Amino acid sequence: MWKAGAIIGTAAFLLVFVASFGLSPLCGQLCISPIAGAAAGYLAGVFQKPITGGAAAKSGAIAGAISGAGAFLGQTLAGVANALFAPQIAQFVSRMFGAVPDLNVTRMTALSVGVCGGLVDLAIMAGLGALFGYLSYQIVRSRAARPEPAPPSLK
Repeated sequence: MWKAGAIIGTAAFLLVFVASFGLSPLCGQLCISPIAGAAAGYLAGVFQKPITGGAAAKSGAIAGAISGAGAFLGQTLAGVANALFAPQIAQFVSRMFGAVPDLNVTRMTALSVGVCGGLVDLAIMAGLGALFGYLSYQIVRSRAARPEPAPPSLK
Protein backbone atom coordinates (compact mmCIF):
# COMPACT_ATOMS: atom_id res chain seq x y z
CA MET A 1 0.00 0.00 0.00
CA TRP A 2 2.89 2.37 0.68
CA LYS A 3 4.41 1.65 -2.72
CA ALA A 4 1.13 2.24 -4.57
CA GLY A 5 0.42 5.38 -2.54
CA ALA A 6 3.87 6.81 -3.19
CA ILE A 7 3.78 6.10 -6.92
CA ILE A 8 0.32 7.53 -7.47
CA GLY A 9 0.88 10.32 -4.92
CA THR A 10 3.89 11.63 -6.82
CA ALA A 11 1.99 11.57 -10.09
CA ALA A 12 -1.07 13.15 -8.44
CA PHE A 13 1.06 15.94 -6.97
CA LEU A 14 2.44 16.89 -10.36
CA LEU A 15 -0.79 16.48 -12.31
CA VAL A 16 -2.99 18.27 -9.77
CA PHE A 17 -0.54 21.16 -9.50
CA VAL A 18 -0.30 21.59 -13.27
CA ALA A 19 -4.06 21.26 -13.80
CA SER A 20 -5.01 23.51 -10.89
CA PHE A 21 -2.48 26.20 -11.70
CA GLY A 22 -2.49 26.01 -15.49
CA LEU A 23 -6.12 25.25 -16.30
CA SER A 24 -8.54 25.91 -13.46
CA PRO A 25 -8.35 25.68 -9.67
CA LEU A 26 -11.12 23.08 -9.70
CA CYS A 27 -9.80 20.98 -12.58
CA GLY A 28 -7.27 19.00 -10.58
CA GLN A 29 -9.82 18.28 -7.91
CA LEU A 30 -12.64 17.18 -10.19
CA CYS A 31 -10.71 15.49 -13.00
CA ILE A 32 -7.51 13.99 -11.67
CA SER A 33 -8.18 13.09 -8.03
CA PRO A 34 -10.92 10.49 -8.60
CA ILE A 35 -8.84 8.65 -11.19
CA ALA A 36 -5.71 8.79 -9.04
CA GLY A 37 -7.53 7.53 -5.93
CA ALA A 38 -9.02 4.63 -7.84
CA ALA A 39 -5.62 3.76 -9.33
CA ALA A 40 -3.94 3.85 -5.92
CA GLY A 41 -6.54 1.51 -4.42
CA TYR A 42 -6.35 -0.91 -7.32
CA LEU A 43 -2.55 -0.97 -7.28
CA ALA A 44 -2.54 -1.56 -3.53
CA GLY A 45 -4.75 -4.59 -4.05
CA VAL A 46 -2.53 -5.87 -6.85
CA PHE A 47 0.74 -5.31 -4.97
CA GLN A 48 -0.37 -6.70 -1.60
CA LYS A 49 -2.70 -9.53 -2.64
CA PRO A 50 -4.78 -9.35 0.57
CA ILE A 51 -6.59 -12.40 1.93
CA THR A 52 -9.97 -10.79 2.68
CA GLY A 53 -12.08 -8.09 1.09
CA GLY A 54 -11.87 -5.98 4.23
CA ALA A 55 -8.09 -6.06 4.19
CA ALA A 56 -8.13 -5.10 0.52
CA ALA A 57 -10.43 -2.15 1.20
CA LYS A 58 -8.25 -1.06 4.12
CA SER A 59 -5.02 -1.18 2.13
CA GLY A 60 -6.75 0.60 -0.77
CA ALA A 61 -7.99 3.35 1.55
CA ILE A 62 -4.53 3.82 3.04
CA ALA A 63 -2.95 3.95 -0.43
CA GLY A 64 -5.64 6.39 -1.55
CA ALA A 65 -5.00 8.59 1.49
CA ILE A 66 -1.24 8.52 0.90
CA SER A 67 -1.72 9.54 -2.71
CA GLY A 68 -4.32 12.06 -1.53
CA ALA A 69 -1.62 13.72 0.55
CA GLY A 70 0.31 14.30 -2.68
CA ALA A 71 -2.78 15.74 -4.32
CA PHE A 72 -3.38 17.92 -1.24
CA LEU A 73 0.12 19.36 -1.52
CA GLY A 74 -0.29 19.94 -5.26
CA GLN A 75 -3.68 21.63 -4.81
CA THR A 76 -2.43 23.80 -1.94
CA LEU A 77 0.71 24.89 -3.79
CA ALA A 78 -1.40 25.65 -6.86
CA GLY A 79 -3.66 27.82 -4.68
CA VAL A 80 -0.62 29.73 -3.38
CA ALA A 81 0.74 30.09 -6.92
CA ASN A 82 -2.64 31.27 -8.21
CA ALA A 83 -2.85 33.84 -5.43
CA LEU A 84 0.66 35.17 -6.02
CA PHE A 85 1.36 34.81 -9.72
CA ALA A 86 -1.99 34.56 -11.49
CA PRO A 87 -4.42 37.07 -10.00
CA GLN A 88 -6.66 36.87 -13.08
CA ILE A 89 -7.38 33.20 -12.29
CA ALA A 90 -7.99 34.11 -8.66
CA GLN A 91 -10.38 36.88 -9.73
CA PHE A 92 -12.24 34.41 -11.93
CA VAL A 93 -12.66 32.06 -8.96
CA SER A 94 -13.75 34.95 -6.75
CA ARG A 95 -16.42 35.99 -9.24
CA MET A 96 -17.54 32.39 -9.57
CA PHE A 97 -18.25 32.29 -5.82
CA GLY A 98 -19.84 35.75 -5.84
CA ALA A 99 -17.03 37.66 -4.10
CA VAL A 100 -15.95 41.20 -4.92
CA PRO A 101 -12.89 41.10 -7.22
CA ASP A 102 -10.63 42.99 -4.78
CA LEU A 103 -7.02 41.78 -4.92
CA ASN A 104 -6.85 40.73 -1.27
CA VAL A 105 -10.21 38.97 -1.47
CA THR A 106 -9.22 37.13 -4.61
CA ARG A 107 -5.95 35.98 -3.06
CA MET A 108 -7.74 34.68 0.02
CA THR A 109 -10.28 32.95 -2.22
CA ALA A 110 -7.49 31.28 -4.20
CA LEU A 111 -5.80 30.10 -1.01
CA SER A 112 -9.11 28.87 0.44
CA VAL A 113 -10.03 26.99 -2.72
CA GLY A 114 -6.55 25.43 -2.76
CA VAL A 115 -6.65 24.22 0.84
CA CYS A 116 -10.30 23.16 0.89
CA GLY A 117 -9.95 21.53 -2.51
CA GLY A 118 -6.93 19.63 -1.25
CA LEU A 119 -8.90 18.31 1.72
CA VAL A 120 -11.72 17.23 -0.58
CA ASP A 121 -9.10 15.52 -2.78
CA LEU A 122 -7.83 13.61 0.23
CA ALA A 123 -11.30 12.37 1.18
CA ILE A 124 -12.29 11.45 -2.37
CA MET A 125 -9.05 9.58 -2.99
CA ALA A 126 -9.23 7.61 0.25
CA GLY A 127 -12.84 6.59 -0.43
CA LEU A 128 -12.20 5.57 -4.02
CA GLY A 129 -9.00 3.83 -2.95
CA ALA A 130 -11.03 1.66 -0.56
CA LEU A 131 -13.62 0.91 -3.23
CA PHE A 132 -11.10 -0.03 -5.90
CA GLY A 133 -8.95 -1.97 -3.42
CA TYR A 134 -11.98 -4.12 -2.70
CA LEU A 135 -12.78 -4.42 -6.41
CA SER A 136 -9.22 -5.54 -7.15
CA TYR A 137 -9.65 -8.26 -4.51
CA GLN A 138 -12.90 -9.38 -6.17
CA ILE A 139 -11.28 -9.46 -9.60
CA VAL A 140 -8.26 -11.46 -8.43
CA ARG A 141 -10.47 -13.85 -6.45
CA SER A 142 -12.80 -14.46 -9.41
CA ARG A 143 -9.84 -15.19 -11.68
CA ALA A 144 -8.39 -17.63 -9.16
CA ALA A 145 -11.72 -19.46 -8.73
CA ARG A 146 -12.19 -19.91 -12.47
CA PRO A 147 -10.96 -23.33 -13.63
CA GLU A 148 -8.44 -23.53 -16.43
CA PRO A 149 -9.98 -24.71 -19.74
CA ALA A 150 -8.88 -28.15 -20.82
CA PRO A 151 -6.60 -28.26 -23.84
CA PRO A 152 -8.31 -29.49 -27.00
CA SER A 153 -7.84 -33.17 -27.69
CA LEU A 154 -6.49 -34.40 -31.00
CA LYS A 155 -8.80 -37.24 -31.99
